[in-house]
Amino acid sequence: MAFRMMNTWWCGAFDYASGQRAVEQLLQVAGPPTAIFACNDVMAAGVLRGIQAAGLRCPEEISVVGFDNAPISTYTNPPLTTVAQPIGAFGQSAIKMLLERIADKELPLRRQLLETHLIVRGSTAPVKQS
Repeated sequence: MAFRMMNTWWCGAFDYASGQRAVEQLLQVAGPPTAIFACNDVMAAGVLRGIQAAGLRCPEEISVVGFDNAPISTYTNPPLTTVAQPIGAFGQSAIKMLLERIADKELPLRRQLLETHLIVRGSTAPVKQS
């Protein structure tokens, strides 16, 4: 995971522990964030744990959003808001494009975009105006 805040980059792996470490670092800067978007749901679960370990409340003090809509997103406390991507459609599209490329090596490279959608659960709330 790489994230930027106030012209500083933090990097981590795509795992639970690096989500926790990222929160520890983010909470040490002046003016900590009101929301964190993690690279995947497993990291976001670690972010949630890091927020709780710091004595903060999600979403009241910090909102968290993950990515993938992995099963863990429904087991966290609070349940994780996440971005769902069409995994099955990714695989089908990749296989189709690979087979087409094998059949005709002269085909130009192409990009295909597949839609994602936001699944709002309990880990996000509007930013409180002060």
